[in-house]
Amino acid sequence: MNNDALAHWAEAWLAHVRGPGNEPAPPDPPGAPPQARIALAWALKRQADLHWAGNAVRTRDCVRAVRMLAEVTDDPAACLTLATLNDWAMGVEALMAGHPGKASAHFLSAAEALDRLALPEAAAEGRVPPSAALALTGQHDEAAHCAALALPRLQAAGDARGAGKVHLNLASMRMRQDLYAEAAEGYRRAAVWFARADEPTHSIMADIGLAAALTGLQD
Repeated sequence: MNNDALAHWAEAWLAHVRGPGNEPAPPDPPGAPPQARIALAWALKRQADLHWAGNAVRTRDCVRAVRMLAEVTDDPAACLTLATLNDWAMGVEALMAGHPGKASAHFLSAAEALDRLALPEAAAEGRVPPSAALALTGQHDEAAHCAALALPRLQAAGDARGAGKVHLNLASMRMRQDLYAEAAEGYRRAAVWFARADEPTHSIMADIGLAAALTGLQD
């Protein structure tokens, strides 16, 4: 399936989740194998990740689409991956609802399942959100450990955006602990990775955090 067809299919699912709820799910494209639903779920996840920082409605729609797709798929070839992405989607929903403890459990479960599926790059990226969720629950050591597992994999895979997000999450955690020097260093590293990824929104977030950390050092 080409990218245009996949994008069109994803938009059909997003329109479906915004609908009244009593309509049938969008049909699979003619001739699409069961594994095509895996590609669709990944495409929806990528959209959710892309819009997470700036478009909560779009993110929520993508997450709902992943969950509904998992619910209506019973093909064994696709079920395991879709169940894993459903776990991730439940983590996003919990985090957006203000339940970081529940979110971290879902995120970690999804990351471990991705390891078992022999998808190391996805598993590394999957440890980005749990490090943030663990930090929000005050589990600082666990958050740092999760980030330490993810960073080498993200860097080896060339995932500059993911590496930047890990450093940003850790820096924000250190700020809440009033560890301004460590926070400043984390924000600097985040800014470097976001610049490599051409991520202006996250770069601005890192710059603002760095300014706050430097102000804290002067107080």
